[in-house]
Amino acid sequence: MLNRNVYLMKIVQTFWTGATTQPGLHLTGGWMAPEYHWMAWALSVLQLKRFYDRVELITDDLGKHILIDLLQLPYANVRVELGALTIYPSVWWALAKIKAESLQNEPFLHVDGDVFIWKPFSPSLLSSNLVAQNEEVSFPFYDTAIAQLTEQGCYLPACMAQSPPYRAYNAGVIGGQNHAFFKRYAEEAFTFATRNSSYATTVSGFDVNMLLEQGLFYSLTRAEGETVTCVLGETPVDDPTYPGLANFMDVPYQTAYIHTMGDYKRQEVVVWHLASRLRQDYPTYYYRILRLCREAGLSLHNTLYETPELNPSLHDDDYFAQLRHAANGSASANTSALYHYGKGLHIYQDVETLFSRPFCELLSQSLVFNSDARLDEETEPTLKQTLHFQNPIRNEPAQKPLDSLDMVLYDAFLESKPIGQAIDEASAYFPSAEVQGDYRTFQNLVLDRIKEGMYLGTLQLV
Repeated sequence: MLNRNVYLMKIVQTFWTGATTQPGLHLTGGWMAPEYHWMAWALSVLQLKRFYDRVELITDDLGKHILIDLLQLPYANVRVELGALTIYPSVWWALAKIKAESLQNEPFLHVDGDVFIWKPFSPSLLSSNLVAQNEEVSFPFYDTAIAQLTEQGCYLPACMAQSPPYRAYNAGVIGGQNHAFFKRYAEEAFTFATRNSSYATTVSGFDVNMLLEQGLFYSLTRAEGETVTCVLGETPVDDPTYPGLANFMDVPYQTAYIHTMGDYKRQEVVVWHLASRLRQDYPTYYYRILRLCREAGLSLHNTLYETPELNPSLHDDDYFAQLRHAANGSASANTSALYHYGKGLHIYQDVETLFSRPFCELLSQSLVFNSDARLDEETEPTLKQTLHFQNPIRNEPAQKPLDSLDMVLYDAFLESKPIGQAIDEASAYFPSAEVQGDYRTFQNLVLDRIKEGMYLGTLQLV
């Protein structure tokens, strides 16, 4: 068992509510709905606490009320330090995080509340001079921010006198042994904010935040000759969508680091995986968040919880835990919300159990097509198949057109058989030279489709 005390690095998280006029629990933080915002905070700190005892929250009064008093998140230390930041434009939220970093007087890592880890950071990373998530190159918002600021005659720190394209370090994780650097960094950032506050409404708030939080950090490290070690390796990222960085489907057996930046927070599949992961691993926090949001008058994004049978305000955690048994029995005769909810509780654990096994054992495991789903077939003018199933996210009927690989795969599992045998049968339908040339790649492709089918509830373990 991992000894958390081996990893003594201090972890810091920042939550600033700013000058919000919204009731606290209504804050979305960029997420599709408020409940996912709070689920993200919960999952982030709970995963950090698996590896690090010293996780500190720096926040303001409302932030403490939400994360500590209401959600009861297990921070080792809480500092209410950010109330004075209301003198700065509220659109420049990056200042709160920079302030929190400047308060540190020992080595630390700051981890954003939308970052989730399933293994500790490496000892070499923790011993580094400075740390960031990764280097960014050719991202448009840095050039845009500099252009807007220059055009309007705004003040720019001398270290930012560089030619485009501008580079930056993503600050999903930031920190290091050189904690003194962050005091100089904060001095530059707050000088910028003070001298440019009158321009807050005339320049893009998002672009300026990115420049302050990430572009200025990069420029100052270069100006001072500081070395920076990156969590994701030394190859710069040039795609601002960060493909694959929110891949919950492979947690924890392949994916151990997720950062749900930007549009990931508004993708249905991402928020479903986030919620499902919290529900499986930390159900007390999951149902507490749902209850608090309902009691605050929020309409939950997942309408399942609006039904009397699944209303978290009417039932305790033990009730929901027992719903695993609701998925037992005849699937065709039981189409209630309780049945599908119970089935959903099994799905997530089944996928993790299967894909955590050694490869040979995985191939020997048998699967079968789930009788809740059905396949419709058309043969004219060409063969087409459509998969009909109950969407596990919304518990409503859904359908999906199948491509050729899905068709042969579902056909193989119409009767129970080992995964390896089904893959062999599927390979016969594709050019042998292409498949046999890299059979392991073909196996992995099919396994990804199997994983997707299990998450949809259309394939099940035998």
